[in-house]
Amino acid sequence: MNFESQPRLLGKSARKSKLHAGFRYFGLRSFGEIYGYLFSAFTLSGALGSLLMAMGFDRAGSYRLPLAFFLIATVTAAVLMTRLGQYRFRPA
Repeated sequence: MNFESQPRLLGKSARKSKLHAGFRYFGLRSFGEIYGYLFSAFTLSGALGSLLMAMGFDRAGSYRLPLAFFLIATVTAAVLMTRLGQYRFRPA
């Protein structure tokens, strides 16, 4: 089975999202586990982001400091994603 047919097995949601790009790095065997980690991180970041913004506002009196922190974290994550390199593809 080649890579192009794998997203069809998972339905439209996997094809429309960028999750199927992870297949090339981690394979289908790890898809559920990786999806669980990503969903957990997304949920926790929604809760912790609000809390950190409120704490930053209470300490500094404005949202500049927490927003600067989140900007640096976002840029750092983007730079780290560019360092992934090429995927390893085994021909069928």
